[in-house]
Amino acid sequence: MKKAIALTVCASFMFSSVALAADSVTLKQKGVDVVAAATSWTPEPAKPAPAPAAKPAAKPATTKTTQTPTATATTLKLGSKGSAVKDLQTKLNGKGYQLKADGVFGQLTLAAVKDYQSKNGLTVDGIVGAAMMEKLNAAAVATPTPAATPAPAPAPVATTGKTTIKIGRTQYAPHGTKSFADTVVVLAGDKIVGVSIDEYQFMAAATTKAVPNSDSDFGKNYADPAQVLGSKRANVASYSENMKTKGGATIAIDKNLDAVQAYAIGKTVAELEGILAKNTKEQMVDVVSGATLADTHGYLSSIVAAAKEAKANGSIELDAAALTGLKIGRTQYAPHGTKSFADTVVVLSGNQIVGVSIDEYQFMAAATTKAVPNSDSDFGKNYADPAQVLGSKRANVASYSENMKTKGGATIAIDKNLDAVQAYAIGKTVAVLEGTLSTKSKEEMVDVVSGATLADTHGYLSSIVAAAKTVQSAPAVDAVASASIVDNAAAFEQAIGKDGKWIICTLNDLTTDKNLVLEGEFRDKNLPENDLKRKIALYTQDDKKNVTARFTLTAPKLSIKSPNARIQSGTFKGDLYVYAANFQLVDAKVDGNVYFVTQEAKDTFTMDEKSSVTGNKILADVDVVATASLVHDGAAFEKAISKDGTWIVCPLRDLTIDKALVVEGEFRDKNLPENDFKRKIGLYTHNDPNDKKKATHSFTLTAPSITFKSPNSTLQYGTFVGNIFVQSNNFSLVNCEVKGNIYFATQEAMDTFTMDEKSSVSGVKELMK
Repeated sequence: MKKAIALTVCASFMFSSVALAADSVTLKQKGVDVVAAATSWTPEPAKPAPAPAAKPAAKPATTKTTQTPTATATTLKLGSKGSAVKDLQTKLNGKGYQLKADGVFGQLTLAAVKDYQSKNGLTVDGIVGAAMMEKLNAAAVATPTPAATPAPAPAPVATTGKTTIKIGRTQYAPHGTKSFADTVVVLAGDKIVGVSIDEYQFMAAATTKAVPNSDSDFGKNYADPAQVLGSKRANVASYSENMKTKGGATIAIDKNLDAVQAYAIGKTVAELEGILAKNTKEQMVDVVSGATLADTHGYLSSIVAAAKEAKANGSIELDAAALTGLKIGRTQYAPHGTKSFADTVVVLSGNQIVGVSIDEYQFMAAATTKAVPNSDSDFGKNYADPAQVLGSKRANVASYSENMKTKGGATIAIDKNLDAVQAYAIGKTVAVLEGTLSTKSKEEMVDVVSGATLADTHGYLSSIVAAAKTVQSAPAVDAVASASIVDNAAAFEQAIGKDGKWIICTLNDLTTDKNLVLEGEFRDKNLPENDLKRKIALYTQDDKKNVTARFTLTAPKLSIKSPNARIQSGTFKGDLYVYAANFQLVDAKVDGNVYFVTQEAKDTFTMDEKSSVTGNKILADVDVVATASLVHDGAAFEKAISKDGTWIVCPLRDLTIDKALVVEGEFRDKNLPENDFKRKIGLYTHNDPNDKKKATHSFTLTAPSITFKSPNSTLQYGTFVGNIFVQSNNFSLVNCEVKGNIYFATQEAMDTFTMDEKSSVSGVKELMK
């Protein structure tokens, strides 16, 4: 049995829960060995003991791990493709980036390359040569500073199909001098995907739920028994009433903090720092929707500080399907005796624990302790003895661990012990942990958790269960689960599909050479009681819903098949094909044509005065909706006129094709088996609901030649530029201009040919010899 440090257990908890958001993937936790500390988790590096000050702890040292360099035979840059690019993307993912290892050097890969170059002393030109590849293969990696007994070595990190998250924590003073915040941030790459802020303040004992052990040894350090230390989230009603009485606040403290958290989610540290730099303290109150705190700037600054701590900490590897749906739970607990309390934060994916952060607060000797913020101000006036200050054990690893060694013979530092407990929980469900805790005694649990020697290991694991249960008992709230926030074409294509989201929000200009389809039925904000609705949001906005940036989506074609859809506040460059009713343009521009496939689609379409369409708004042939090929490019036209095509083919724009075309196959009028054979190329559309036979838009088809092999074919309206070869009978021209010759393969084909008085042929009409 491992040597243990004597501890005792008691419990009290509170909770706060926040959903986490991200890109377009679902995230799953990799399994973790039941006995060993997490196989997919790198313990948080130990931080050096700093001098007493109200600032975040210093970042850990780094050591170099040298690998055999892999030579690169070619220079890689924007537009490069192949296995060398895929290898580059895989290596960058191993350094914390989140790229699709598809072998295509696009804009996202370029951004990752430049970021890596800037952080590693390389020329920032976005071009990958031997110097960068050598650096990638022999990069400095953040590793824990060795303790007396090293923490378990992490398993090799696989990068293909994987992603990682990191958790950071800081104590900060965002709001005045009477309190301090404990802010926890979850990062995926450079993006903030989760935040939990709580604050501690001395408040009236009569109306406050005090932190654990306030009625015991911990509470003996309070200067006034009538004032106890409490969490603001655990005392929402009383603290919010105080805000209302003294400051006229109309929004409760938890709702204010939730709004600040939600604002940060989805942003990078650099983005937040930029926003904070551009906005004054007063302006930031207006920037964050739903928050009225005068110190909003300070709370966001605490998020930045915690995120920076996360970057220096160990990674937790997860199956990279998506980040959407993660939740944070939080509790105050007394896992270890009566002189301290723990603040435990848990990250869950479904029922599985995928991240944990435990810190403890205790009164310690002022001379050797980094005190929590504001200990030298009003907050510190509540200490009974100025020689004893409140401090975090993780911020005071060296001094507290020395105390453990002196008094209890401990051989493992406090942070390494807590890291091992955290690692043990990762990958497990609450039910599994509860099962273990219920069947193992306090003494046995010390042996169960590899790397931990704390006699109160049982208590720390119990705090994790308590924190996780705050998530499970709270309503499921996901700030962005109902939206797809995308920054690349592949993610956009996925998001607009039938398995996508009701709202798709772009973060930049997107260009694709693929035809896009918005399809599937979704309800407003994904609430079942709401009406059907779908939205493509080509913009960002501030808290007052003022558009702050507009983006352009470029594609050859976008088909709207979801009912009650809209494009809002941006530009679509290409042609729109509207199949569904009630499509809207709201403050949007279409740089192209809008084609309505049904009369209902056209009749129910609306656009506001801020919207515009540079091309035409055209109603396609009502006759052909169900059985026609409506085409806009040469490849689609060729397929449509083939023997595997449709009875009627309708180009919706001028087409120029450099191939000889062939119309073949037997089809019946309107695809009805009782009807006669018929094939039709309609170089026109109808746009007059009062006259269905009136062609309001006609088009030109240009090709070297077109051969008609399908019986009873018609070329109707518009213009064909090229020669026509007729091999079938009963070919006809209806109101069509041919700029070329017509050659007939047989006398019967020539004899059965007809053209009306509105048609013309510029060349000859003759029998082939």
